[in-house]
Amino acid sequence: EAEKDEVLRTHTSDTQHDPIRDEIEMHLVRKCLSDGIPMLGICRGSQMINVACGGSLYFDVETQLGGVTHLDKDNYDGHRHKITIAQGTPLARWFDGAETLQVNSYHHQGVCRLADRFKAMAWTNDGLVEAFYDPDAFDPSLGRYLVGLQFHPERLVDVERALHGDGKLVYDYAGCPRVVEDFVKAAAVFQRGQTRSRKENAHARLVRNTSFSVASNRVLTDAAWSQQVNGTLLADQIQRLNWLGATVHNGSQFAEANRAHRGLLTTAHKLVNKAKFEAGTMSDAELDLLQSAVDRLSSIIAQARQE
Repeated sequence: EAEKDEVLRTHTSDTQHDPIRDEIEMHLVRKCLSDGIPMLGICRGSQMINVACGGSLYFDVETQLGGVTHLDKDNYDGHRHKITIAQGTPLARWFDGAETLQVNSYHHQGVCRLADRFKAMAWTNDGLVEAFYDPDAFDPSLGRYLVGLQFHPERLVDVERALHGDGKLVYDYAGCPRVVEDFVKAAAVFQRGQTRSRKENAHARLVRNTSFSVASNRVLTDAAWSQQVNGTLLADQIQRLNWLGATVHNGSQFAEANRAHRGLLTTAHKLVNKAKFEAGTMSDAELDLLQSAVDRLSSIIAQARQE
């Protein structure tokens, strides 16, 4: 408790809890993780990513580890400490295979337990992880990038020259801008993929909506038409096709045939009615044939109307 109180006194502004900020940032990190959105976490950002993935933090690095100064308020931007780089990692590639770097440091907390999904890329002499990445979520050419850096590569510059000289940003290392360049590349590729997916989804929705709209008018499909036997379909076949809402090409044939059958039925009924009043003009065989046709058409339409 005494050590904790001392940390709270020494790092008053850094230990103040902001639950709203924490909630917003954690929500954003988890959204990026769930959607595969490229993410570069620097300083606090790297700590948020590690915690979101199941890792933990040191409450105060210098108190719990010791040996390396991670925060020098009297030489804020000018302070540097050494990190050792793991070869074969993106960090080593960005910095041309360098084994060590002198990096800036503005923090009193840091990664304690690195989340299982991550691989460490650099450490300080006291064993603190200063850089990590997810090997399964890193390929800028495919829009994949998940990296955490405790140091600030964008601020590894000649501060005096930038502020009081010609204003140019001269980086300590040529690899500093490469960190961000790869991130921007990944973000651009990811965005193009999202745009393409949105267009494809919009087209799919259009096709689907059109399909069901046409289905409501056509009712049946080519498949249904091919299953017709002597112009009829079983009622349960019609019902299944209605449920599917399919609209295979030429699916309106059955609807057209149905209209023709209904027209024929109407004509047949008129003839029957005429025959009732002019019985002498039609033979018994003709009347029987006409009645058979009427019965057949009535059966077709009754089956087609069943749900």
